Parts: sequence; C-alpha cells; structure tokens
Amino acid sequence: DALKRMSDGKYNLFNHKRIKDHPFDFGLYGLTASFEDSDGRPIGDSYLVNKFIQETGDNTSAWYREKFVDEGYNVFDIIWPKSSVKPVEPEQKSKLFRSIDWAVMRSGFLDPSTVTISCKAGFNNDPHHGHLDIGHFILTYQNIPFINESGRMKYDEFYFNEDRYDYPQASSLGHNVIFVNGEQQIIAKKKNTPWKEGIGGKILKFQTNDNQDYVLMDPTHAYQNKELKKWRRSIILEKPVVSLVFDEVGAEAGSKIEARFFPGVGAVSNFRRSSNRPEHNGEFKIIDKYVFLSDGKNHNMVFIPLVLNNDFEIVKDEIPAMAVTENASLAWFQYFETVTIAKENNTIIASIILPVKDQIEAANVSSSAAIVKRNNNEIQVNLNSNIGKFRWLFKKGADGYVLENN
Repeated sequence: DALKRMSDGKYNLFNHKRIKDHPFDFGLYGLTASFEDSDGRPIGDSYLVNKFIQETGDNTSAWYREKFVDEGYNVFDIIWPKSSVKPVEPEQKSKLFRSIDWAVMRSGFLDPSTVTISCKAGFNNDPHHGHLDIGHFILTYQNIPFINESGRMKYDEFYFNEDRYDYPQASSLGHNVIFVNGEQQIIAKKKNTPWKEGIGGKILKFQTNDNQDYVLMDPTHAYQNKELKKWRRSIILEKPVVSLVFDEVGAEAGSKIEARFFPGVGAVSNFRRSSNRPEHNGEFKIIDKYVFLSDGKNHNMVFIPLVLNNDFEIVKDEIPAMAVTENASLAWFQYFETVTIAKENNTIIASIILPVKDQIEAANVSSSAAIVKRNNNEIQVNLNSNIGKFRWLFKKGADGYVLENN
C-alpha cells in the first residue's frame, strides 16, 4: 500500500498475478491443514483481509472474510474497513496447491458433519520450520481431527537448529507416514550445510468432482531408500464422509512395514498439549481388526486396516517428547499402527475411515471390508456400510497402482 501511494499507483503489487486473483485462497482452502507450525485456523487480521479485498475485488476472499474472519477492533480496521465487494462462495471446494504440493479435499466449507482431508507432499528443505512429514494427512470430522499428528513443539533453544529433528513433532516419528524397518525421512537442508536436491515427494494426481476427490502422492524420495524402496499413497474422499488410504510400499521380503496414525481423540497423556491446537477428549480402542474412535459426544469413527494377501496386527504405542525449558512437562503421544511383514517386494495396505453410530456398527462395517487381487494388474477394495456400498478399483500402471475412475 505504501509503495502504491508513493508511486501514485505506478508500482501496484495488489495487481500482481499471484495476488490479484487469489489473495486469500490459501487461508480459505487451507482450513484444517494444521501442518508444520500452522494450526489450520483462519489466517489474516480483519483489516489486512479488508485491504486485499478492496484492492483486488476478489469475491472469494470477501466470502472468506464474512464466514471465517472475526471482526477487528484495531485502529487499522478504521483505516481499512470492511469493503462492499460481494461475497461469493467458490464452486470448487477442494484444491491443490501445486507449488508446495499440499491438497485439501472436502464437500463444503461450513458443514462439520462432512469430512475434510488435508494432505501434503513437498520437499524437506526448510531448516527452521520444516517437518519431515511427506505423505502425511489430517482427517477432520465434526471439527475434530480424528486422524491428526503430534502437534507443534513448544519452542526451546534447540528447536531452530538441526536438533529439532530429534523431536517427534518435527521428525517423521510424529506423523502419519510409512516406516520400513524403522527407516525415517531425512532433511534436505540443515543450517550452514549444502542443499541436497530432490529430498521429498510430489503429488502426482489430483482429481475433484461433486462425488469424489482423489490424491496420489509419491513420498519415496523423502527417505534414504535403504529400507523403503518405494511408497505411493492414494487418498480418496467419497463425499461426504467415507475415506480410503491406499498405500503401495516397496521393500524387500521379510521387512517390517508400519503404517502409523495419530488419533486426535483420547490420545494424549500426562501433559498439557504443547501446541495451540485444542485438546479433544474421548477415546480410541483397538478391537480385533479395527480401531474405534470417539470424541465422547456421540461422534464416532471406525478405522479399518486391510493388507493384501498378508497377515497384520494393529499395535498401540506412544512416544515421549519434552522441551528443554523451565517447568517443562513430559509429553506422551499415543498412536496406532498397522504392522505387517512383507512377503513380497511390493506390499499393499488399505485403510478405510468412516463415521459410525456405535461399536456395534463399527464391527459390522469392519466385517464387510475386503481387499482382493482381481488379476495381476488390478486390486479392488470393497466396503458395505449404512452409508452405501463402495468398490474402489486400482489398476497397475508403469509406476504403480492408480485409482480407476468410476
């Protein structure tokens, strides 16, 4: 604004192509994407949003301002008041941010009874704020992250140098990713050290329509690849509430493969959560071959793991973390994993997540789920539920399995 006024409009950055058409798309579409040091809440002071809307005339930003941004009481709210630009809700509810490889899938912005899935790839090249979480996702239902992460670390003197990656909040240990024989993701850039090119992953495919959203990620090169040779993760949202995570993991036969998930309910013990995310009570319980998750307020989900042609177990565990600060508390982050021993060089793990009324329904739905190999090039995942019958077909391409469009 200062540059625009000083140059009498000759230098007007509000007209820059990366600002004018989408000034607050990230604030709107990034809701619930509480990755890294974000918290998934609306961003931007009211007066700042007001100014961008007035300068760009962007209807989507005006709708974001109306629905999600609190009224401001700063002196700048007098200088830059709410504009008269008409608020218009965008028709497309899901979005891929290509330059950072983040994607958010949803049915709508305002109905908490629908599921939102935020997922990310990208590169492990930020030595100050980056987390080793390529392939990670967060699933939100009823304003609760039923599948979450370990959260933001309470800052201490070590958290802004390479020691940060000893904390689970920044390492892959604290995220919903794959481990083969315990191998973790690696950092591409440490302070005052040369850059390692290509450490990270990409979103290879993003599709969205009124009924289904689909993301395909390849986080393989986020690892050293001594143990994990390949990892492709497909995430599907059958709108409004049914989700499927389809992991294709390349590892030598005999390798231990762990698909880790952090529940956002009933999963923190012995400390006050060291982040600005709200705590959620409730419980999660491993029952035979599924996980029952509840917020304690009649909002429940079931997590159903499936492994193609292989045995598996669901394991519950926890990891500790403690900031090096005065009066710090020890944190224990609980998680569950689908654990299997690879029989072949390619292992398929599917995870179905959907709302249920109670544990009885969870058991019934779980018993209906199945994964089958139809032929050498096709794998199908089946589910019968009160919501409907679902059939997901994956076909093998040159680089791995891809969802066949229904």
